[in-house]
Amino acid sequence: MTTFSDCVFQYGGLITGAQFPVQSGKSIFVKPRTGSDLNTGASLRDAVQTLSRALFLATPDQNDTVYLVDEGVPAAQTETLVWGKSAVHLIGINAQSELGGMSSITQDPSVKDIDTLFFLTGQHCFISNIHIQQGVSANVATSPVALLVFGHNNQLTNCRIVGGADSSMNVAGVRAVVVDGSNAIGNSFRQCSFNIDSSISALNVGVIEFINLAGHTIFEDCLITSTAASNTMVLVKATGVEAIRGPVWFVNCGFTNLINAGATALTAAISVNVSSPRGTIILHNPCLVGATDWCAADTDLVKLLGFGLTAQNFGIAQNLTAA
Repeated sequence: MTTFSDCVFQYGGLITGAQFPVQSGKSIFVKPRTGSDLNTGASLRDAVQTLSRALFLATPDQNDTVYLVDEGVPAAQTETLVWGKSAVHLIGINAQSELGGMSSITQDPSVKDIDTLFFLTGQHCFISNIHIQQGVSANVATSPVALLVFGHNNQLTNCRIVGGADSSMNVAGVRAVVVDGSNAIGNSFRQCSFNIDSSISALNVGVIEFINLAGHTIFEDCLITSTAASNTMVLVKATGVEAIRGPVWFVNCGFTNLINAGATALTAAISVNVSSPRGTIILHNPCLVGATDWCAADTDLVKLLGFGLTAQNFGIAQNLTAA
């Protein structure tokens, strides 16, 4: 166990440990309720209040780490939070629940027009135990995205990313995550959950979307969920011209549309542009609930890997039949 002068200690990979073994840079602490941006951020007792101030204090490419302390209130943003300093890490100090209740980053309820809440442009960043949720009443943003990934070789672990968390965000551009291949490559998501959190009926909505030749991306042990109000919604979307270029892996991931909670069954879980093939989506040991099929039509752009089931029903959850 590694201890520090302000009694912060390592648990579950927060400061040191298996997931993040060495911290060579400085620590910057953020407390959204009791911190002050007049403080240095150098200890829990001297924490800053905002993530923008913490990021200002961080030095790129020195493995500085920002610790967002869960104080029961979110780190509310009045504009897009651009995480643009490479090798500056962000870790939540909280109960580490994959399904919420973690150190939260949200949109300030007084601001109605933020299209992108968290814009990850840096590279080699490690982000863990963070809950990013975009959703305000009377939203006027036309393409709201909770997390836009543009940087490369980043890792997100045990994060919850929620888009469309208010019924006013019922617009075609709503997504939880967008991976932009203009620059994003080699990113990984492990033990994360991705949600569209309201009943959305707008056409062509996707929980996760790949654009601009995105590729070499891995999702491992992740949950992708929706509460669709239209059968045209999809859980994974790659419908743009040459949306993906390299393999996109989903390993041991669950895809769930909450039909038992009133959602409309999806026609397909995944939508790809078959007219401009370039990359491949690979599903390794997947599970699907709440959709008729993986894709609306046969395609060689989506590959299924696993054992014991046919190509027609592979990974699609079946109703239990009593003996």
